[in-house]
Amino acid sequence: MLKDNIEKEVEKIKEENNMSENMNINLRGELEIWGIDKDGKVYHHEKDSNIVTNYAKHASIHLMSGEVFSTHGNRDIDGVTAYSRRSSSSGDHTMSTNNDGTMISNEQFLGDNINYDNDLTGDRYNWSLHNESVYPASPSLGDENPSSYNFNYALFPTKILFGTGIEYSSWQEVINDGKNGGGQDGYGNPSNGGWDQTSFDKFLIDAPIEKNNYYSANFNGVDGLTKCRTVNDVYAGALSDTNNPMTPENFAVKGAVKDATFNGSNESIVLQTIDGKLFAKESYRGIGKPAFIYAKRNLRFMEANSEVRVELGAKVGTEHLESKITYTVIMPKQETGQFYPYNGYTVKVAGLFADAAMLLKNTIPLDSSQNDDAATSNREFYDYVKMPTGILWATRNISPITKSHDTSIVAQWTIYM
Repeated sequence: MLKDNIEKEVEKIKEENNMSENMNINLRGELEIWGIDKDGKVYHHEKDSNIVTNYAKHASIHLMSGEVFSTHGNRDIDGVTAYSRRSSSSGDHTMSTNNDGTMISNEQFLGDNINYDNDLTGDRYNWSLHNESVYPASPSLGDENPSSYNFNYALFPTKILFGTGIEYSSWQEVINDGKNGGGQDGYGNPSNGGWDQTSFDKFLIDAPIEKNNYYSANFNGVDGLTKCRTVNDVYAGALSDTNNPMTPENFAVKGAVKDATFNGSNESIVLQTIDGKLFAKESYRGIGKPAFIYAKRNLRFMEANSEVRVELGAKVGTEHLESKITYTVIMPKQETGQFYPYNGYTVKVAGLFADAAMLLKNTIPLDSSQNDDAATSNREFYDYVKMPTGILWATRNISPITKSHDTSIVAQWTIYM
């Protein structure tokens, strides 16, 4: 009896004082952006907090287990490779080739990037060359080819993607949104694209090019992601949380800037020259693979110029700990007019991503019936399908900033604990 009373009193005290353990770990983040003109002067600067997604918490749990890399990332979608990591193959990134649409910070779209991709003595992008101590001893569960060298997809943030916040799956959807027409505010106007129904819908439905347009923020819950074309917003202002909500459930960057399917060998087909500068032309605009920008990892985390920099937290006097990490990416100028996917776009959304696929128990859900939580219909299957290019860690709407050949943009994404 006495024991029962003591236990009741202990439970009562716990409830009253909220004695649940608090590890004082709270993921939060902020994004700071600078726009720099051709003369080196800053013309744009902002800094604000972001939304850390639920998927970042999922990835963090894996990191704390010691499983830093996943065996699941790149996947086949309709016979085309959907890339969730930058290829480390020397043939995929050369001065005349870019096969996955990704870029390295402060490097051009076409470039061999030999100092970052293919140096086998110090490669920081070929994740499979990392020390095998980070791999589990028995990697077979959920893996078709269990091998330590298949752990290629990072669960930690690696890359940043920007978008306009506006994408459409068809010309009819444009009309339904009330933004079409011949006036200055319509996409039929040359200054806003000059599209008509034929040119807009081309490659959204025409094989085989439409297969390379596998990324969007439009998920219909039945057929997966809907193929969309990214366009600049006809309205100059920032996106509101109403027309592009920021929540922990976000899984994609809306209106993602894409590579227009340009791979280096099809310039005469895909690109056009305007005032001596290369842009995607006609129906190739706003489609293709997402244009991810990777932070360089050629320096250690403590070095001053590292683009993945670990530093002390704000409470240096009382909390002398390293409690923040900053990822930096730079969109360089294109002084000779070369193609860079972001030129001509006004970006209003940003996302910080990892390379690993979103999976539970390391097993690919083959259909929507594989579902752990009946209360959230088909959640496990949907989360995997929604993110073909890796886990979205954090996201936010940003003040509009336009990239041109003559300007550069610097973005620093900081995560605090």
